[in-house]
Amino acid sequence: MIAALPAGGVAVVPDDTGMEAIFEKAAARSGARLSRVGLTARADHALAKLITDPEGSSFSFDERNVTLTAPGAHLARNAALALAALDALDLPLDAAIEALTRWRPGAGRGQIQPILGGTASLLDESYNASVLSIRAALETLSLVPGKRRIAVLGDIRELGDFAEREHLSLVPDLMTHADLVFCCCPEMRHVFDALAEEKRGVWQADAASLAPIVQSNLKAGDVVLVKGSLGSRMRDIVTPLLAGGEQA
Repeated sequence: MIAALPAGGVAVVPDDTGMEAIFEKAAARSGARLSRVGLTARADHALAKLITDPEGSSFSFDERNVTLTAPGAHLARNAALALAALDALDLPLDAAIEALTRWRPGAGRGQIQPILGGTASLLDESYNASVLSIRAALETLSLVPGKRRIAVLGDIRELGDFAEREHLSLVPDLMTHADLVFCCCPEMRHVFDALAEEKRGVWQADAASLAPIVQSNLKAGDVVLVKGSLGSRMRDIVTPLLAGGEQA
């Protein structure tokens, strides 16, 4: 995509992908300019004074204060990338910064909703998944107040020969951020088996089979993350949670 830009075009990229040399080579070939966004010293647009908490996040972007009312450092980074795109187009930032204060994640994409009659919370990330997005969701899970933090994960699809290795790379993150883990689908079986015994909830072959088990194990004060690729049908778990059910 960077190589296809016209001369003088701008590529807005994260500053910490490890792909810097590749990006620079592509930009040199097309005559485009890189606009790096992030937390490192090489960022052209730095997220200065980044603060994250259960209520959201705040940071400084080009000496402008930005506030999000949805938790997660990854959302702050996404907001900064959007602002950098506006800057590259020479469009005013003030209206966008004001709009960001009113933005909320959509269903399946990080929306937080009450369940169990308002005594527990659901972090709904059921629409899709990658290794990086699961890590970001787990970090967000750790921000949301609760007595127990529960992760319910389905497979990341289309990883081919890298599937087992990439799924297993999530084990340290789960050990850090989740008190209890439920899994479904074939690749997540590797993850479930690699977890410490005290972290294991239940593994099932598919989301529909896992859904009633998750629901029966929830208690007041729980915060539940549900995430997986669309093909893993994690919505089959979210739908009954939102519809209600008896508290365990």
